[in-house]
Amino acid sequence: MTTTHLLLVLAEFVPQSTPLGMSSWLVDGAAIAAVLLLVLNIVQHFKRKPPIEAELEKLLHLMRAEVNQLRHESNSQLNDVRHEIGGAHQRIDLFTRDINDKMQQLPGQVVDLLNKTGAIR
Repeated sequence: MTTTHLLLVLAEFVPQSTPLGMSSWLVDGAAIAAVLLLVLNIVQHFKRKPPIEAELEKLLHLMRAEVNQLRHESNSQLNDVRHEIGGAHQRIDLFTRDINDKMQQLPGQVVDLLNKTGAIR
């Protein structure tokens, strides 16, 4: 097919030079353009703005931040518990030393009491 033959075929689709034919062709062109714009708007509406990978990346970042926050809070609470347990150990040690001292003094106090009451002579 030669270029001249192709131009003759395409010339059949060119509207007549009359104003009525031209206006009809423009109206048809505007209608086709409107339909194409509508289709493009529908496609644009359903097209994901950020790709799913970006959404997942953002979600992963948020989850890491939450896990780090929870880790920080649990470490803080664990340190508080360790501090209280450490303080309790010190109090228990002091209490057991006090009881031990009193138990070591008890036999001597019993003997003194028995001597005072006259049970031992």
